Amino acid sequence: MFNTLGVAGLAAVIAGIDVDPIVLSRDMWVLLGFTASLFVVGWGWRGQPGRVNRFEASALLAAYLIYMFALGWQV
Repeated sequence: MFNTLGVAGLAAVIAGIDVDPIVLSRDMWVLLGFTASLFVVGWGWRGQPGRVNRFEASALLAAYLIYMFALGWQV
């Protein structure tokens, strides 16, 4: 995670990166939703705090794969 953010951040500081407006209008909200749902699951709303069970992990993975498929379908 640090490598990805560090390299992209350093490149943006040095030369600047153009971001497509669709990233801010569509992808940002979807990824914030994924982050919020992972936070809720990790907080322990269904059992032990800090533990993600297989069902929750499978649901998050399925949602992410559906999102990625939808992105690929639009291109």
